[in-house]
Amino acid sequence: MGRLGQLLRRRREERGLAFAQIREATGIEERYAQALEREEYTAFLSEVEAKSYLRIYARFLGVSQQEVAGLFRAERVEPVSVGPPRVSEKEGVSPSPLFIPLVSALTALLLVGLLALAYLILFYGS
Repeated sequence: MGRLGQLLRRRREERGLAFAQIREATGIEERYAQALEREEYTAFLSEVEAKSYLRIYARFLGVSQQEVAGLFRAERVEPVSVGPPRVSEKEGVSPSPLFIPLVSALTALLLVGLLALAYLILFYGS
């Protein structure tokens, strides 16, 4: 259990509250209040839902919203990797099979157009 869960549990115990009383006062089911104290956020449908319940629970217990948000962020931060991501050859992006022939055809068409324009300018451009 991390610092956030310990803080919530300590505040609840200091006030002598049972989970049934919390449910009655806040509408938070006992299993969700227990999950918040154990920091088992997978009990919720999403992280947004967990944060909402956490906000309500913390406010009821008299815990600072800024403190709760800071502890939640600190404990939920994913480790940052340094450097560019590695891509294996299997994961590499290869051009579409039509890409190279299409680019070749468009380049040839552009070249023919430029040659035609040069011919017209050379012989009829007086």
